[in-house]
Amino acid sequence: LEYASYISRGLKAVEDHDLPKANASLARAQAIFPGRREARILTDRIAKTARSLSLASAIRKGDAAIASDDWRQAFQIFQQALRSHPDHGELLGKVDNAKKIIMLDDALADYLSRHHRLSSPNVAAAARNTLQQSREVSHMSRSLASKAARLDQLLAEYEVPVDVIVTSDNKTHISIRGVGNVGVTENKRISLRPGQYTFEGKRPGFRSKLVRVVLNAGQHNARVAVVCDERI
Repeated sequence: LEYASYISRGLKAVEDHDLPKANASLARAQAIFPGRREARILTDRIAKTARSLSLASAIRKGDAAIASDDWRQAFQIFQQALRSHPDHGELLGKVDNAKKIIMLDDALADYLSRHHRLSSPNVAAAARNTLQQSREVSHMSRSLASKAARLDQLLAEYEVPVDVIVTSDNKTHISIRGVGNVGVTENKRISLRPGQYTFEGKRPGFRSKLVRVVLNAGQHNARVAVVCDERI
């Protein structure tokens, strides 16, 4: 009767999700009859309930991290829970979402921190592709949406060319590395996308000259003087 009472109390405690009480009842029952079938049943129910409660707790904590827009913390929580529940569909979906948002957030942050690269058409095209992917999930993350909006603005600004006045001595041949030739001129207006450029001047009998210029997004005009005036 005492053994049956402990088993009964243990099962009731499992139903109430009171696992410390269930384990205490199990220990007392096993002290009376070690290894009986009823104790094994109680042991299995305690283990299953513990796994279920652990999963529910992980999902609650992960969802709380998402609500705070802390996707890295959420990913760690879900990833750890996945070790005990590798085939749990909801958990797999949450891990995939967290991975995608973290990856996109990092990509956007990189474009924003080195935005001078957007002057390259190839880089700008890659940034637009990342931006499109971000828009599909930006409703899930405030920080992602904010970065996406800023990158969208920068891409538009980098589409607006800057007027550059190139001045020289009408004897120096001028080119822009990776872009093309300006030629021999005294005063010439050209248009360039915002970005970093290297102007190179060459003149027979004189040392070549390099002039590095940074054209910022939103800048309206700039002046560059390239004159080879140092004899060899």
